[in-house]
Amino acid sequence: MNFLEYAKQNEEKLLKDLADLIKFPSVLCNQPDVKDAPFGKPLVECLNWILEQGKKAGFKVKNIDNVVGYIEYDSGLDEKAEMLAILGHLDVVPTGDLDAWKSDPFTARREGNRLYARGSIDDKGPVMAAFYALKCLKDSNIKLNKIVRIIVGTDEESGSRCLARYMQTERIPDVAFSPDADYPVIYGEKGIASFDFLSVKKDPNIILMDSGDVYNVVPEKARIVSKLDLRAEFNEYLKNNKFSGEVKEVNGEFTYILNGKRAHGMEPRNGINALVNLCHFAKDYFDDAMIKFVSKCLYDSRMAQVNLNFTDPEMGDLTVNVANFKMDKDNEKVGINIRYPIHFDYDKFYLGLQNIASEFGIKCVALGNSHPHYVDKDSSLVKTLFETYQKYMEDYTHKPITIGGGTYARAFDNAVAFGILMPGAEDVMHQANEYVDIDVLVKSVAIFSEAIYKLAK
Repeated sequence: MNFLEYAKQNEEKLLKDLADLIKFPSVLCNQPDVKDAPFGKPLVECLNWILEQGKKAGFKVKNIDNVVGYIEYDSGLDEKAEMLAILGHLDVVPTGDLDAWKSDPFTARREGNRLYARGSIDDKGPVMAAFYALKCLKDSNIKLNKIVRIIVGTDEESGSRCLARYMQTERIPDVAFSPDADYPVIYGEKGIASFDFLSVKKDPNIILMDSGDVYNVVPEKARIVSKLDLRAEFNEYLKNNKFSGEVKEVNGEFTYILNGKRAHGMEPRNGINALVNLCHFAKDYFDDAMIKFVSKCLYDSRMAQVNLNFTDPEMGDLTVNVANFKMDKDNEKVGINIRYPIHFDYDKFYLGLQNIASEFGIKCVALGNSHPHYVDKDSSLVKTLFETYQKYMEDYTHKPITIGGGTYARAFDNAVAFGILMPGAEDVMHQANEYVDIDVLVKSVAIFSEAIYKLAK
């Protein structure tokens, strides 16, 4: 079977199905008391939609508690046969500032060779490519020696509780890959941890300050509300630093808004952190411990200024994303997200954070820690995927890599991330005007088809 020919013949169907999948505004909405929609109704609808497509195509499907499901092709095998899984997710990060989008984030828009929409590349596009790869094998009557499952979750962006639920009741795959990152193939992922800093609000001149939403995104907007008239000073700060922003005055209250650039939290340098930059301005005019702490101790994404930096020769630098700031009339909270390489001393780092925070009268609380994931780059899994990528992309320059992002692959020992962002391509995951390259998406159908065939034959 010519896998690429199949992919090209089904391009329009693939894009139509992807557009239908994108229509669901599948952003996490925590509803733990709602049994039928613990992560929000749109995510349940999105999950049921793709499972229905699997059922129509003749696959076995299962919905597990409306948080995760799978589409299975077993070629008539015994249920004890080994299993290959493709791991994808349907949840997407919030859209952020809608003014930054050129069109509705949940309506697919084709422009040239790009399809724009939230989730187009992270991760609905890759999920649909994997689904069409499985269809290709079934339509071609190719018999495999492993059960193949596409496992689709709905909480990857906010803790992967969906996959944890899957592992409580379902079979663990023997081998797996997750099309939720970069080509050519990713054999290592940094550890991921988040921390909150907590303090009591002290400066009465601050009415409100807030920025950011989730932990894995560089905040693109920050605001502070005060009765102090700092219009001249703020506009001068914007001008001198070439930032964009504005001041609004209503009934004697001034709202200072600073704009940055949204980016994936795994590499803060790809964005412009509006929160940190607003704290740099505010520190000179407000007597607030949290603002001064962020400005002085958290401005460097590598933490070198407080001697908490770390680098591993294979996996690179520790990175820190200052993700959010929330303030009410009495309390303040800042959340950060770190990505750390192998051989990193987490406990020493946490103690260091606590020590520097305590100097400002601030408490540091650890929220969670997912250890680094690492698969031998000489393993048959990595080699098979890498060779398949090379065959279709004709790229003999780039080699298997490690990343700062986290994918579902880290849930299983023998699993790696595989596609679909090309080496050197613009990374628009988590950003406004997210898009997927249509040529790469279509070729990925062929790549995944052959990868599944080789791994499960």
